[in-house]
Amino acid sequence: MKAWHTLLLPLLLWVGSEVGVAMTACTTAKFDDTIRCKCTADTLQDPLTMWVCINTHELEFHDGFLYLQDEYLSKMVEVTGQLKLTMERLSFTRVHICGVLLSALLNILPETKIRRLDFTEAKLLQMTQPPSPTQPFPVTTISMEHVTFHPCLLQSLVPPLNIWLLSSLSHLTLRNVTRGLLVGSSDCVSTVMLVNMTELDLSQNSLTDDSVVNVSRCLSSLTQPVGPLVLSALRLSQNQLHMLQELCPLLQTSPNLVELDLSQNDLNYSAVGSSCFGSTGQLKRLNLSRTGILAAEEVVPVGVEVLDLSGNRLQEFRNPPEELKELYLSDNQLSMLPDLVRATRLEVLTLDRNQLTSLSGEASLMMVLERLSVLRAGGNPYTCGCENTKAVFLLRMYHNKVQDWPEAFLCTDPRNNSAPHWLDDLEDFNCDETSSGMGMSADVLLSVLAVVAVTVMLG
Repeated sequence: MKAWHTLLLPLLLWVGSEVGVAMTACTTAKFDDTIRCKCTADTLQDPLTMWVCINTHELEFHDGFLYLQDEYLSKMVEVTGQLKLTMERLSFTRVHICGVLLSALLNILPETKIRRLDFTEAKLLQMTQPPSPTQPFPVTTISMEHVTFHPCLLQSLVPPLNIWLLSSLSHLTLRNVTRGLLVGSSDCVSTVMLVNMTELDLSQNSLTDDSVVNVSRCLSSLTQPVGPLVLSALRLSQNQLHMLQELCPLLQTSPNLVELDLSQNDLNYSAVGSSCFGSTGQLKRLNLSRTGILAAEEVVPVGVEVLDLSGNRLQEFRNPPEELKELYLSDNQLSMLPDLVRATRLEVLTLDRNQLTSLSGEASLMMVLERLSVLRAGGNPYTCGCENTKAVFLLRMYHNKVQDWPEAFLCTDPRNNSAPHWLDDLEDFNCDETSSGMGMSADVLLSVLAVVAVTVMLG
């Protein structure tokens, strides 16, 4: 077949343009080595305007109602084969997708190179005719955010079709998905997807402890029990989880888990100790921010490198893991600096908006500042006292590492009720020789410079 015949066939078979129908242009843009094409939903009714998208890597339909006339549906697979599409990613944003088109899309996907589907603020309508695939589902990544389903849609996904859709997935994101959450239901059909899953994001779905229990129960009751899961990232943020104990069985079957996000769940007093998190073995990133926990030492596993405990009610934090590289403690109730001498790999530390009145422990502070690349410690009720003068000197010395210095560092004079002052202006307060303040600044300067010089020589 001649080249122009190959191009003409899709033109004749595909929807075709009607006389008098306005041409809706698609736009293309290049990001690094990826070419992306964006089309409004009504463009699907006039695909001649979509030829600019033929050689693109990503195609997005947005804003409108997606449907396709019945007389063209039977030709879609043939056309797809002729086009030899290079497209790898297909996205739907703020669209309603009719069931007929959804079914046709699922039938066509095995004929394409598409490996990722994205649905954002979309609504999936009922499929009157479920797809009848003959080849494996090629998509490995599906992302759905703020997506709603027709109440009857999932009823058309009988177990074989459900397994066909899910078993090939390695990355699945279901965030704020209404009437369509497949994980955690009382039946175990959808649990099969966890077997090959490496990243699973189920945030913002009102998942309860019972949902997590159901997942664990399904895994243990499979006819052919699975081995250890390959799951490396599990995100359960902004759900209705309350008991960490209920999560333990799932974690124990996920020894490859590297990232766990439980932020913005009301965990409160449910910390169960490092034995639960420690069962994962490889956990490097743990997010327990805004979970209401009062103590963290028993929860934090050995070996974690990135730890987010911000937005809780911690009054102290002891014995940080030695492997720690990033520690987020903002918006807690800490009244003293955590002992970070053992955290020799620490690079990022946030202590802003706590209850620190001083940055005492100059030796520890200096060692930490020497290692850090980023520090945030403003928004605390510091006192304008001589106990902070050495810390101020260090903060000035390492000001390029302190992101919120000096504008977020205010202090109040404990001797009166005057308005807050800038901590950077602390030299305006008189400190005599018997105090640990500015009267000793020369000695402090010499000792600090000596330590810094030794550190540089050893480095």
